[in-house]
Amino acid sequence: MKVSVIGIGGVGYAMTNILAAAGFNAIGVDINPKALESPSADASVIRFIKRYKSKITENLILTTDYSQITGSEFVIVVVNTDFDEKQQQLTTHILEKALKMLGEHGQTTVIVMSTLPYGASSRLKAICDASGLDYCYSPIMVNQGNYVDSFFKAPFLILGANDEVGQKVMMFYAQLFQIFRETFPPTYIVSALTAELTKLIANAFLSTKLSYANYVGGLCEKVNQIEGQPVDANLILHIIGNDPRIGSRFLKAGFAFGGGCLPRDLKSLITSCQQIGSHPELLSAVDHVNAERTRVPIKVLEKYLDQPRAITVLGTAYKAGIDDERGSKSVELIEFLKELGHSVSSYDPNVPRTKSLPDILKSAELVIVTTDEQEFTEIGKMLGKKCQVVCDFTITPIVDSNLIPSHVNLFTAGVGWQRPEK
Repeated sequence: MKVSVIGIGGVGYAMTNILAAAGFNAIGVDINPKALESPSADASVIRFIKRYKSKITENLILTTDYSQITGSEFVIVVVNTDFDEKQQQLTTHILEKALKMLGEHGQTTVIVMSTLPYGASSRLKAICDASGLDYCYSPIMVNQGNYVDSFFKAPFLILGANDEVGQKVMMFYAQLFQIFRETFPPTYIVSALTAELTKLIANAFLSTKLSYANYVGGLCEKVNQIEGQPVDANLILHIIGNDPRIGSRFLKAGFAFGGGCLPRDLKSLITSCQQIGSHPELLSAVDHVNAERTRVPIKVLEKYLDQPRAITVLGTAYKAGIDDERGSKSVELIEFLKELGHSVSSYDPNVPRTKSLPDILKSAELVIVTTDEQEFTEIGKMLGKKCQVVCDFTITPIVDSNLIPSHVNLFTAGVGWQRPEK
């Protein structure tokens, strides 16, 4: 069976390799030649390719030629849905163009995995109908940095299509899972509109848990400041997470959440709520708390920022273990600090830099840690005499406080100052 994928980004490249390893004639199409020359492969994809190398080499074709998809029984579409900052909404113009080009190459079943704004499927299905294409919206809950498991370990699969098309796609998915001996997750055939809202609401709920944890973190930091004794937000959150009605996942205080999915999907849903007359106060509060958390290090260090400082920010990707800086709140923080007139250097072990971690730290007066990379655990050994403060905003926390020199103050997210400020 021939199956094609349009859009060779992280998810698209993962899916083409899964299809090829399953023994299908897998065609990966992207109009950008650079995307094909050096595809984005996270650690899970690299491991997968290594394991199924011979099958993938035999069955995978990457091309810029749309005509190669002719004869495909299924075409998975995973092109970018950009975010319009002015309109505060996801846009589908790239996706619409891809579907129109796809319609020139024969009848097939289209499975759209790209995240859609509310109501977009009505337009996309109309494009497909005009070309005789079957339409299914099947978003997946992506865990950045683990694309293969995002599909095979999905908590659920949702198929936004009519019953006939939904059944066809479900059988195709079931075949894939069976080939790799993976457990088939709960699968729901629903309307495309229900599928759109399911994906957006799921991401909004994850955002809510993250912001709630950070709100509790800010509360405990304030209590510590007033009472003069540590109250650990993450201990409290760990305790309440034992209640199955609450759960412990995504419930840790740290830095603001970022990336290319959660923040923009949240804003998109807020905009859609406003447009249809539904009141998004809760979602707006989640967004507000996250924006405020981005600036918390500046408030914490206020007394030290009365003059230009040499500041080092550790962790520029939006989370540990990946090299993706899209939507990174750490990068946003760096820009805020620069606007205030400070000299800011940064380091992330996953992002190429010209200087090593010790070189970056030796001249730093203030250090802000935003991602829990193991390399940051022993930064206390690398701090120079000029260093006055280390702010650990990771959820672990990652910095070993025992290694921090006595002349350096330490602030920990969810607790506050670990040592009296000098």
